[in-house]
Amino acid sequence: MIFDLDETLIHCNHSNPDIQTQYSIPITFPNGQKVDVKFKILKANINVRPYALKILKELSLIFEIIIFTASHFSYANAILDFLDPDNTIISHRLFRDHCI
Repeated sequence: MIFDLDETLIHCNHSNPDIQTQYSIPITFPNGQKVDVKFKILKANINVRPYALKILKELSLIFEIIIFTASHFSYANAILDFLDPDNTIISHRLFRDHCI
């Protein structure tokens, strides 16, 4: 079963500090940099859609769970590691680099 990450399972808010977020996830880029110069992101401020984790856990008992995003690998991997820290739910991760 394939799920899109952004705006389906989570919402990332990096542009409006007035919006309350549930979690702040630190992002480290491949070169070890902790800031994306273009967006000036030190962390991803996210809200997880209600029941998203519950449905992923339940469906992972029956299906392989694939998460797709057109987002950057570093950002998405940090979010997915947060959602599935033990790597027991998500079977496959597809990122921007997988887009053709």
